[in-house]
Formats: sequence, C-alpha cells, structure tokens
Amino acid sequence: MLNPSKLLSSWGSSKTWEFIAYGGLLMTAALMRLWDLGSRAMHHDESLHAWFAWNLSIGNGYSHNPMMHGPFQMEGQAVVFALLGDSEFTSRLLYAVAGTVLVALPIFFRDKLGHVGAVFVSGMLALSPTLLYFSRFARNDILMAVWTLGLMICMWRYLDEGKYRYLYLSAGLLALMFATKESAYIVTFIFGLYLVTVFGSGILIRFRESVNENGGSRPRKMFSFFARAWSAFTYILRSGQFSCAGSGREREFLILLVTLTLPLGGALIGLFQNTSLLDWSGIVLINEEWSLGAIGAPIRGGLVVASLVVMVLVWVSWIIGSRLVGGVWFRYALIFYAIFVLLYSTFLTNVGGIASGIWQSLGYWLVQQGEARGSQPLFYYLMITLIYEFFPFLVSLAGMVYYIRRHDKFGKFLVYWAGMTFAFYTIASEKMPWLLVNITLPLIVLAGRYMGEFLCGGEWRRSLSSRGWILVVTTPILLIILWHLALFEPEHLDTSRLVKISGMLMAAILSFYISMRICRRISRPESAVSIFVPIALMLLFLSVRTAWIASYRYGDTPVEMMVYTQTSPDVVRLARYLEQADVGADYSGDISITVDGTHGFHWPWWWYLRHNTRVTYLTYDDGLPDRPPDTTVLVVHSKHDSEIKNVLDEQFIGGNRIKHRWWFPENYKRLTPQGFWSGLVDRNTWRSVMDYLLYRKLDWPLGSEDAHIYFSIDSALGFDSSL
Repeated sequence: MLNPSKLLSSWGSSKTWEFIAYGGLLMTAALMRLWDLGSRAMHHDESLHAWFAWNLSIGNGYSHNPMMHGPFQMEGQAVVFALLGDSEFTSRLLYAVAGTVLVALPIFFRDKLGHVGAVFVSGMLALSPTLLYFSRFARNDILMAVWTLGLMICMWRYLDEGKYRYLYLSAGLLALMFATKESAYIVTFIFGLYLVTVFGSGILIRFRESVNENGGSRPRKMFSFFARAWSAFTYILRSGQFSCAGSGREREFLILLVTLTLPLGGALIGLFQNTSLLDWSGIVLINEEWSLGAIGAPIRGGLVVASLVVMVLVWVSWIIGSRLVGGVWFRYALIFYAIFVLLYSTFLTNVGGIASGIWQSLGYWLVQQGEARGSQPLFYYLMITLIYEFFPFLVSLAGMVYYIRRHDKFGKFLVYWAGMTFAFYTIASEKMPWLLVNITLPLIVLAGRYMGEFLCGGEWRRSLSSRGWILVVTTPILLIILWHLALFEPEHLDTSRLVKISGMLMAAILSFYISMRICRRISRPESAVSIFVPIALMLLFLSVRTAWIASYRYGDTPVEMMVYTQTSPDVVRLARYLEQADVGADYSGDISITVDGTHGFHWPWWWYLRHNTRVTYLTYDDGLPDRPPDTTVLVVHSKHDSEIKNVLDEQFIGGNRIKHRWWFPENYKRLTPQGFWSGLVDRNTWRSVMDYLLYRKLDWPLGSEDAHIYFSIDSALGFDSSL
C-alpha cells in the first residue's frame, strides 16, 4: 500500500520530482507575473520611477534623489528600456523577473528548509497575494525581498559551512539592498541583533565564569563584575572562542554587517540636532525645511560635521574589520563599496550621488518618519495581513509554537525574524500597503518550513489511519454550515428557506456529534492534526483566490486595500486616445497638451506623454490665465474647473470629468476599542466584513480626485470617459 508520509520523506532523494516541482512553480510564477503586465494604469509612483529610468535610458542621466529611494531600480529599468523599448509592460518587467527569481531562491536553501519545506516556501512565494501583486508593480519592495532572502541564505550558509564566498555574496547583496531602499537598515538591524544575541550568550557565559572565580563580599563581586567585563569582551573578540559551536562565524558575519553599514548610519546623529545636546550650536545635520535646501542633507556647518562623522566611522570600521577579521575584510569591503559607489554615482556620472547615498538617504527618511505618511492606525498591518496573507500568518503561528518548544536553532531564528519584522513595521510611523512585502516574506519562510516538517512527520499519517480522516471530512462541512447559519437573514425567512436552514442545522449537529466521538477515540495531537489539515487546505484555496482577484480583477480599482491609492483607468483610456489622435487617427496635426499639475496631477502624465514634445506642465494654484491657452487639449484639476470655464470662453468644448486618482475608503480609521468589541457580536458587522473578504463589497463609495478634459474647438477631438 502506498505510504504518503514515506513518499514525501523520500522526496528529497528524488531529484526528478524536485525538478518537476520547481520547474512547474517557476513556470507558473513567471506566467502569473507576466500575464497582461502592461494593462493596469500606471500608479503615481510607478510613473515617476519609469519616467526617470526612461530619461536615463535615452542619455539624460540620473541624479540620486532619496525621495525615490535608492538608484538601483531606475538604473535597472533603464537597462530594460534600452534593450526592449519603453512601455508599461517593460516598465514593470524588472519587478516581474525579480518576483520569479524570489520563487527560485529556496532551491539553494533546501538543507535548512528541508526538501519538501523548500518546495512549500517556493509555492507560497509564487502564489502569495501580496508578492504577486507587487511583482507586477514598479516599486522596489519586491527587489528588497530578493536581496533580503538572498542575504539570509548566505548568512546561514556561512554559519554552517564557513566558506568565504558567502561573505563576498553577502557584501554584494548588502550593497544592492542599500542601493535599493532604506528598509535595508531595518533588515540589517534585525539580522545583526540576532547575531549579537548569539554572540552575547558566549560573552555572558565567559563573563559569569570569570566573576564566579572570585569570592568575597557583595561589593567585591560587583567590582569584579564590571572590572572583568571589558577583559572578557575583548578576549572573546580577539580569540573568537565561545562555548557554542560556530560562534566564531557568527562573530565574523556580525562584523561584516557592522563594519560595512556603520558609515551609512552617520545621519542618525542628526536626531540630536534639536535636543539640548546640539540645538545651541545651530548646526543642521539633517535639513527639515525645503526652503533651506535638500531634505535630509546637512547644510552649512553641518556639512563639515557630517563629513567628519563619516570619516571617523569609516576609520572605526576599518580598524575593527582589519584587526578582528584580517585580510578577508578588505576583499568584501571592496565588493560592497565598489557596487555602492558605482550605483549611487550612476556609474561615475554623478559623483555627488555618493554623498547623498551615504548621508541623505537615511536623513531624508528620518525626516519623513515625522510626517507619518499614510496616517494608519497601529493595527493596520495586522488587519491587512489577515485580509491578504491569512494563510502564511495562521500557519506561521502554529510554526512559532512548534519551534519555540523545540531545540531548533534555525527554527527559532525564523520565529525571531518574523516577529521582529512584524513589530518593526507596526511601530514605524509610516505605513503603506507595499511594505507588507517585507512582513510577508519571513512569514512564508517560517510557514513553509513548518508545513514541510509537518507533512514529512508521521503525526498526520497516524491520524488518518486511526479514523482521523473522518475529521478531515466533517471539519470543513461543519465550518461551511456554521458560516451559512451565522449569516442567514431571519427577516427574509419563508417556507423553502426554513426547510433549508433546518436541514443545515441538523447536518451541523450531526457533524459536530461525529467529530466529538472521533476526538474521544484518538489522541489530542491526532485530533489537532486532523482538524488542521482541512482548515489549511481551505485557507490555501482562499489565498489563491485572493491573489487572483487582487492582481487581475481589481488591479487598479481600489476596492482592494492593497491597491490603496491608484491612477484611474480613465487616465489610461485618455492617454491612448491622445496617442492615436497624435499619429493622425482622429486629428491631422500635432497635438499640444496643457496639464494642470495641482495636487501632483502632473503624474502619471509625465510618463504617458513622454514622446509628445508639445506638452506644457503648469499649476493653476499659481494663478489662472487671463485668456484661453494656446493648446489643443487642456487637462484641469476639478478644483479649478468652475474658474477656468470663464477663461476658455467658447474656444474649447468638452469639460468631461474623469477620475484622475481614486482610493480605498479608510473608514476603519474611525474604529475604537468599544466599536471593535460591539462589532464582534453584531451580525450586520460580520456580514459586512465577510462580504468584503469574499466579494470585495464595500458599504462606502471609493474616494477620488478628478480632472476635466477640454478640447480646442478647431481640433474636432472629443473623449467620452464612459467608453
């Protein structure tokens, strides 16, 4: 008889099955990320990134601006544009490829994840609603996921094997992380803190041994405690001798993280410029006012102080690295700084980018934390995780309990990584849906490894062979019936519905009775496993459905919380209409276009109209014209529409209103603790929540900011936004 448990356990020795599994997953991931990639309207941020990349691709250069994070994504997109041309499809191609590469990375980490667990991790990375959506979105978060998972793999491979090639790869990945996005500081801190904890455990053991050697009074022991602290610490740094195996490698990897990134953290001193320590000096280390200069940069005397701080930190890094690691430090430092300098200087065409990358990148985002962009409540990431990543979240909770109770060093690291990441982004003042990528990644790795160990173990096989299979059948039946019973509407009850409800109630009672009888006949762990399996399968199905709906049905319609604020499809239709008209389909002549950029309405028009040389960008907040503008097409923010009509006279027609950008109605921000608890026992609240979770039905209209489109009466053009 076929034994499923043995089949799964022996999977690791069958390379054929693994190749089939990974091949299928990679093909599926690539297809899902490339399918209809260019159809969705370009988000404000996407258009900004793509436009600067396009300018770089046609030879106009690029200067690093921390508002758009690191330069890597612009430079990477520029390469794609140069090779394959510029379009909405190619503007997202880099990220779709990165999302597919992410799915492949667990292949190189099967020894830690387990052969079956690695397949589960790859599968969950491929089908994750969050990772799928942002693999089809021109933002750098999916790139950060690739660098982060790659760094984690290299770190653990070095800890296990001690081969220097993993240090060199880690140095390169660190450079790419810091050249991509400032969330690299969070990743580095989380990984570094873990190594400090392991490193510190060795110090503590050595420290206690040193102190316990001395007897005497309590004051003498206290003096000995502090007197020997430094000697114990320096001894361990020099010798690398710890009580736990492999700690010397952890020390070396910690030194890599600290010494390579220490100079990039110099801007942190700017946090003290408004305190009693520095406010008396008037030194500005991180500028907070646009009127004074670049945000986050040092100005005037602060530039001198910042330069000195960076030089001191470089010197300290060199001293620590060269003395404690030796010659290998120079090699991985060379890799890190070569990549960092080339990317931030846009391959030596913008030398000033090196300085802005070292100081202003962190300084800018320290200032932005005070802005609290998004203005989301503390529970935001818990809420959005339960909406989109409920499957890995709930499975990882079971994995946390499992690994905390076991002596599994790597398993406990995964618990730490997932927990710390969730905590960091929850506490951070800036909360945006794309940052969910960073939270989802460790949850999936933890959940996938746990699922692999769970299925390769014998618990579920024993459960199925001892009547536990009955629970596998009755559990989903019971849940579905209870679902319908809880949400039925008694006010619409008629004879047929009464019969239906009565039958469902009897089926629920019977299912519950059978389930209880089975639970009494088998052990508690076997019961838990038999109930867990069908629930996990149901959640997996719902997760795949959620991914499909979010990416393909509502990709640019903000009924999805993950879509957040999005350019309306009306803009895409108008852009395509103008493009066709400009080549003579509807209008025999060059079209001139004027765009009112009130409230940032220049974007995404900068991208969509990049090939039109007769576009004027202005802002009517600065004042309305006193006569009709000399243009074929006029795009006006709805704020100025009533005023501009008096200027246009009869020389323009149209005035059609289109949605420029629209957004999810954030009514949840008004939720109070009292409202939450009362909603738990309110059937209407439950019905509204379930309608949204399953069908994306909203009780409130979408918010929008609109524009009006006018055409010169001589052009014979017209645009109907309803088509």
